[in-house]
Amino acid sequence: MPEKLAKKIRLNRTVLELESKEWKLVEKALNRVRNPFQGLNNFEGVCRAPRAEQEAIILFGKLSQHLKMRIEYVGKPFPDALIRVKEGNKWTTKAAEFELKSSDFEVHGHLNNMKRGKECDMIICWKDDWKQKPRTLRLSNYEKS
Repeated sequence: MPEKLAKKIRLNRTVLELESKEWKLVEKALNRVRNPFQGLNNFEGVCRAPRAEQEAIILFGKLSQHLKMRIEYVGKPFPDALIRVKEGNKWTTKAAEFELKSSDFEVHGHLNNMKRGKECDMIICWKDDWKQKPRTLRLSNYEKS
């Protein structure tokens, strides 16, 4: 990317006006970045693989219709969301916890929440790295989808 364009982008602005040829240079630079969405720099508004739990939530929202799932509720307390899942011909509500990595479920103390009687049916995450997850939890991960 030309230094003049790089300098223009580094300015602390919320909205930046680029000419078409400038955008093509930015797009070319983005496509050189290694990530699972390489070449998909505008996948329904998502530019790269998630790096935070909130980005995993956004990605799930974008993919949910294709997965025969719907978001019923998202909030702060455990579990993060109620998800409607199509099972056969009917929709069932499931409690879900969003995580960037499946192992974060344990790191964040959610196994203790479940021992105290709080329900959680599934972990929705970007990366499955938790080898010893409870069999009672359904896992939906999207890194390789």
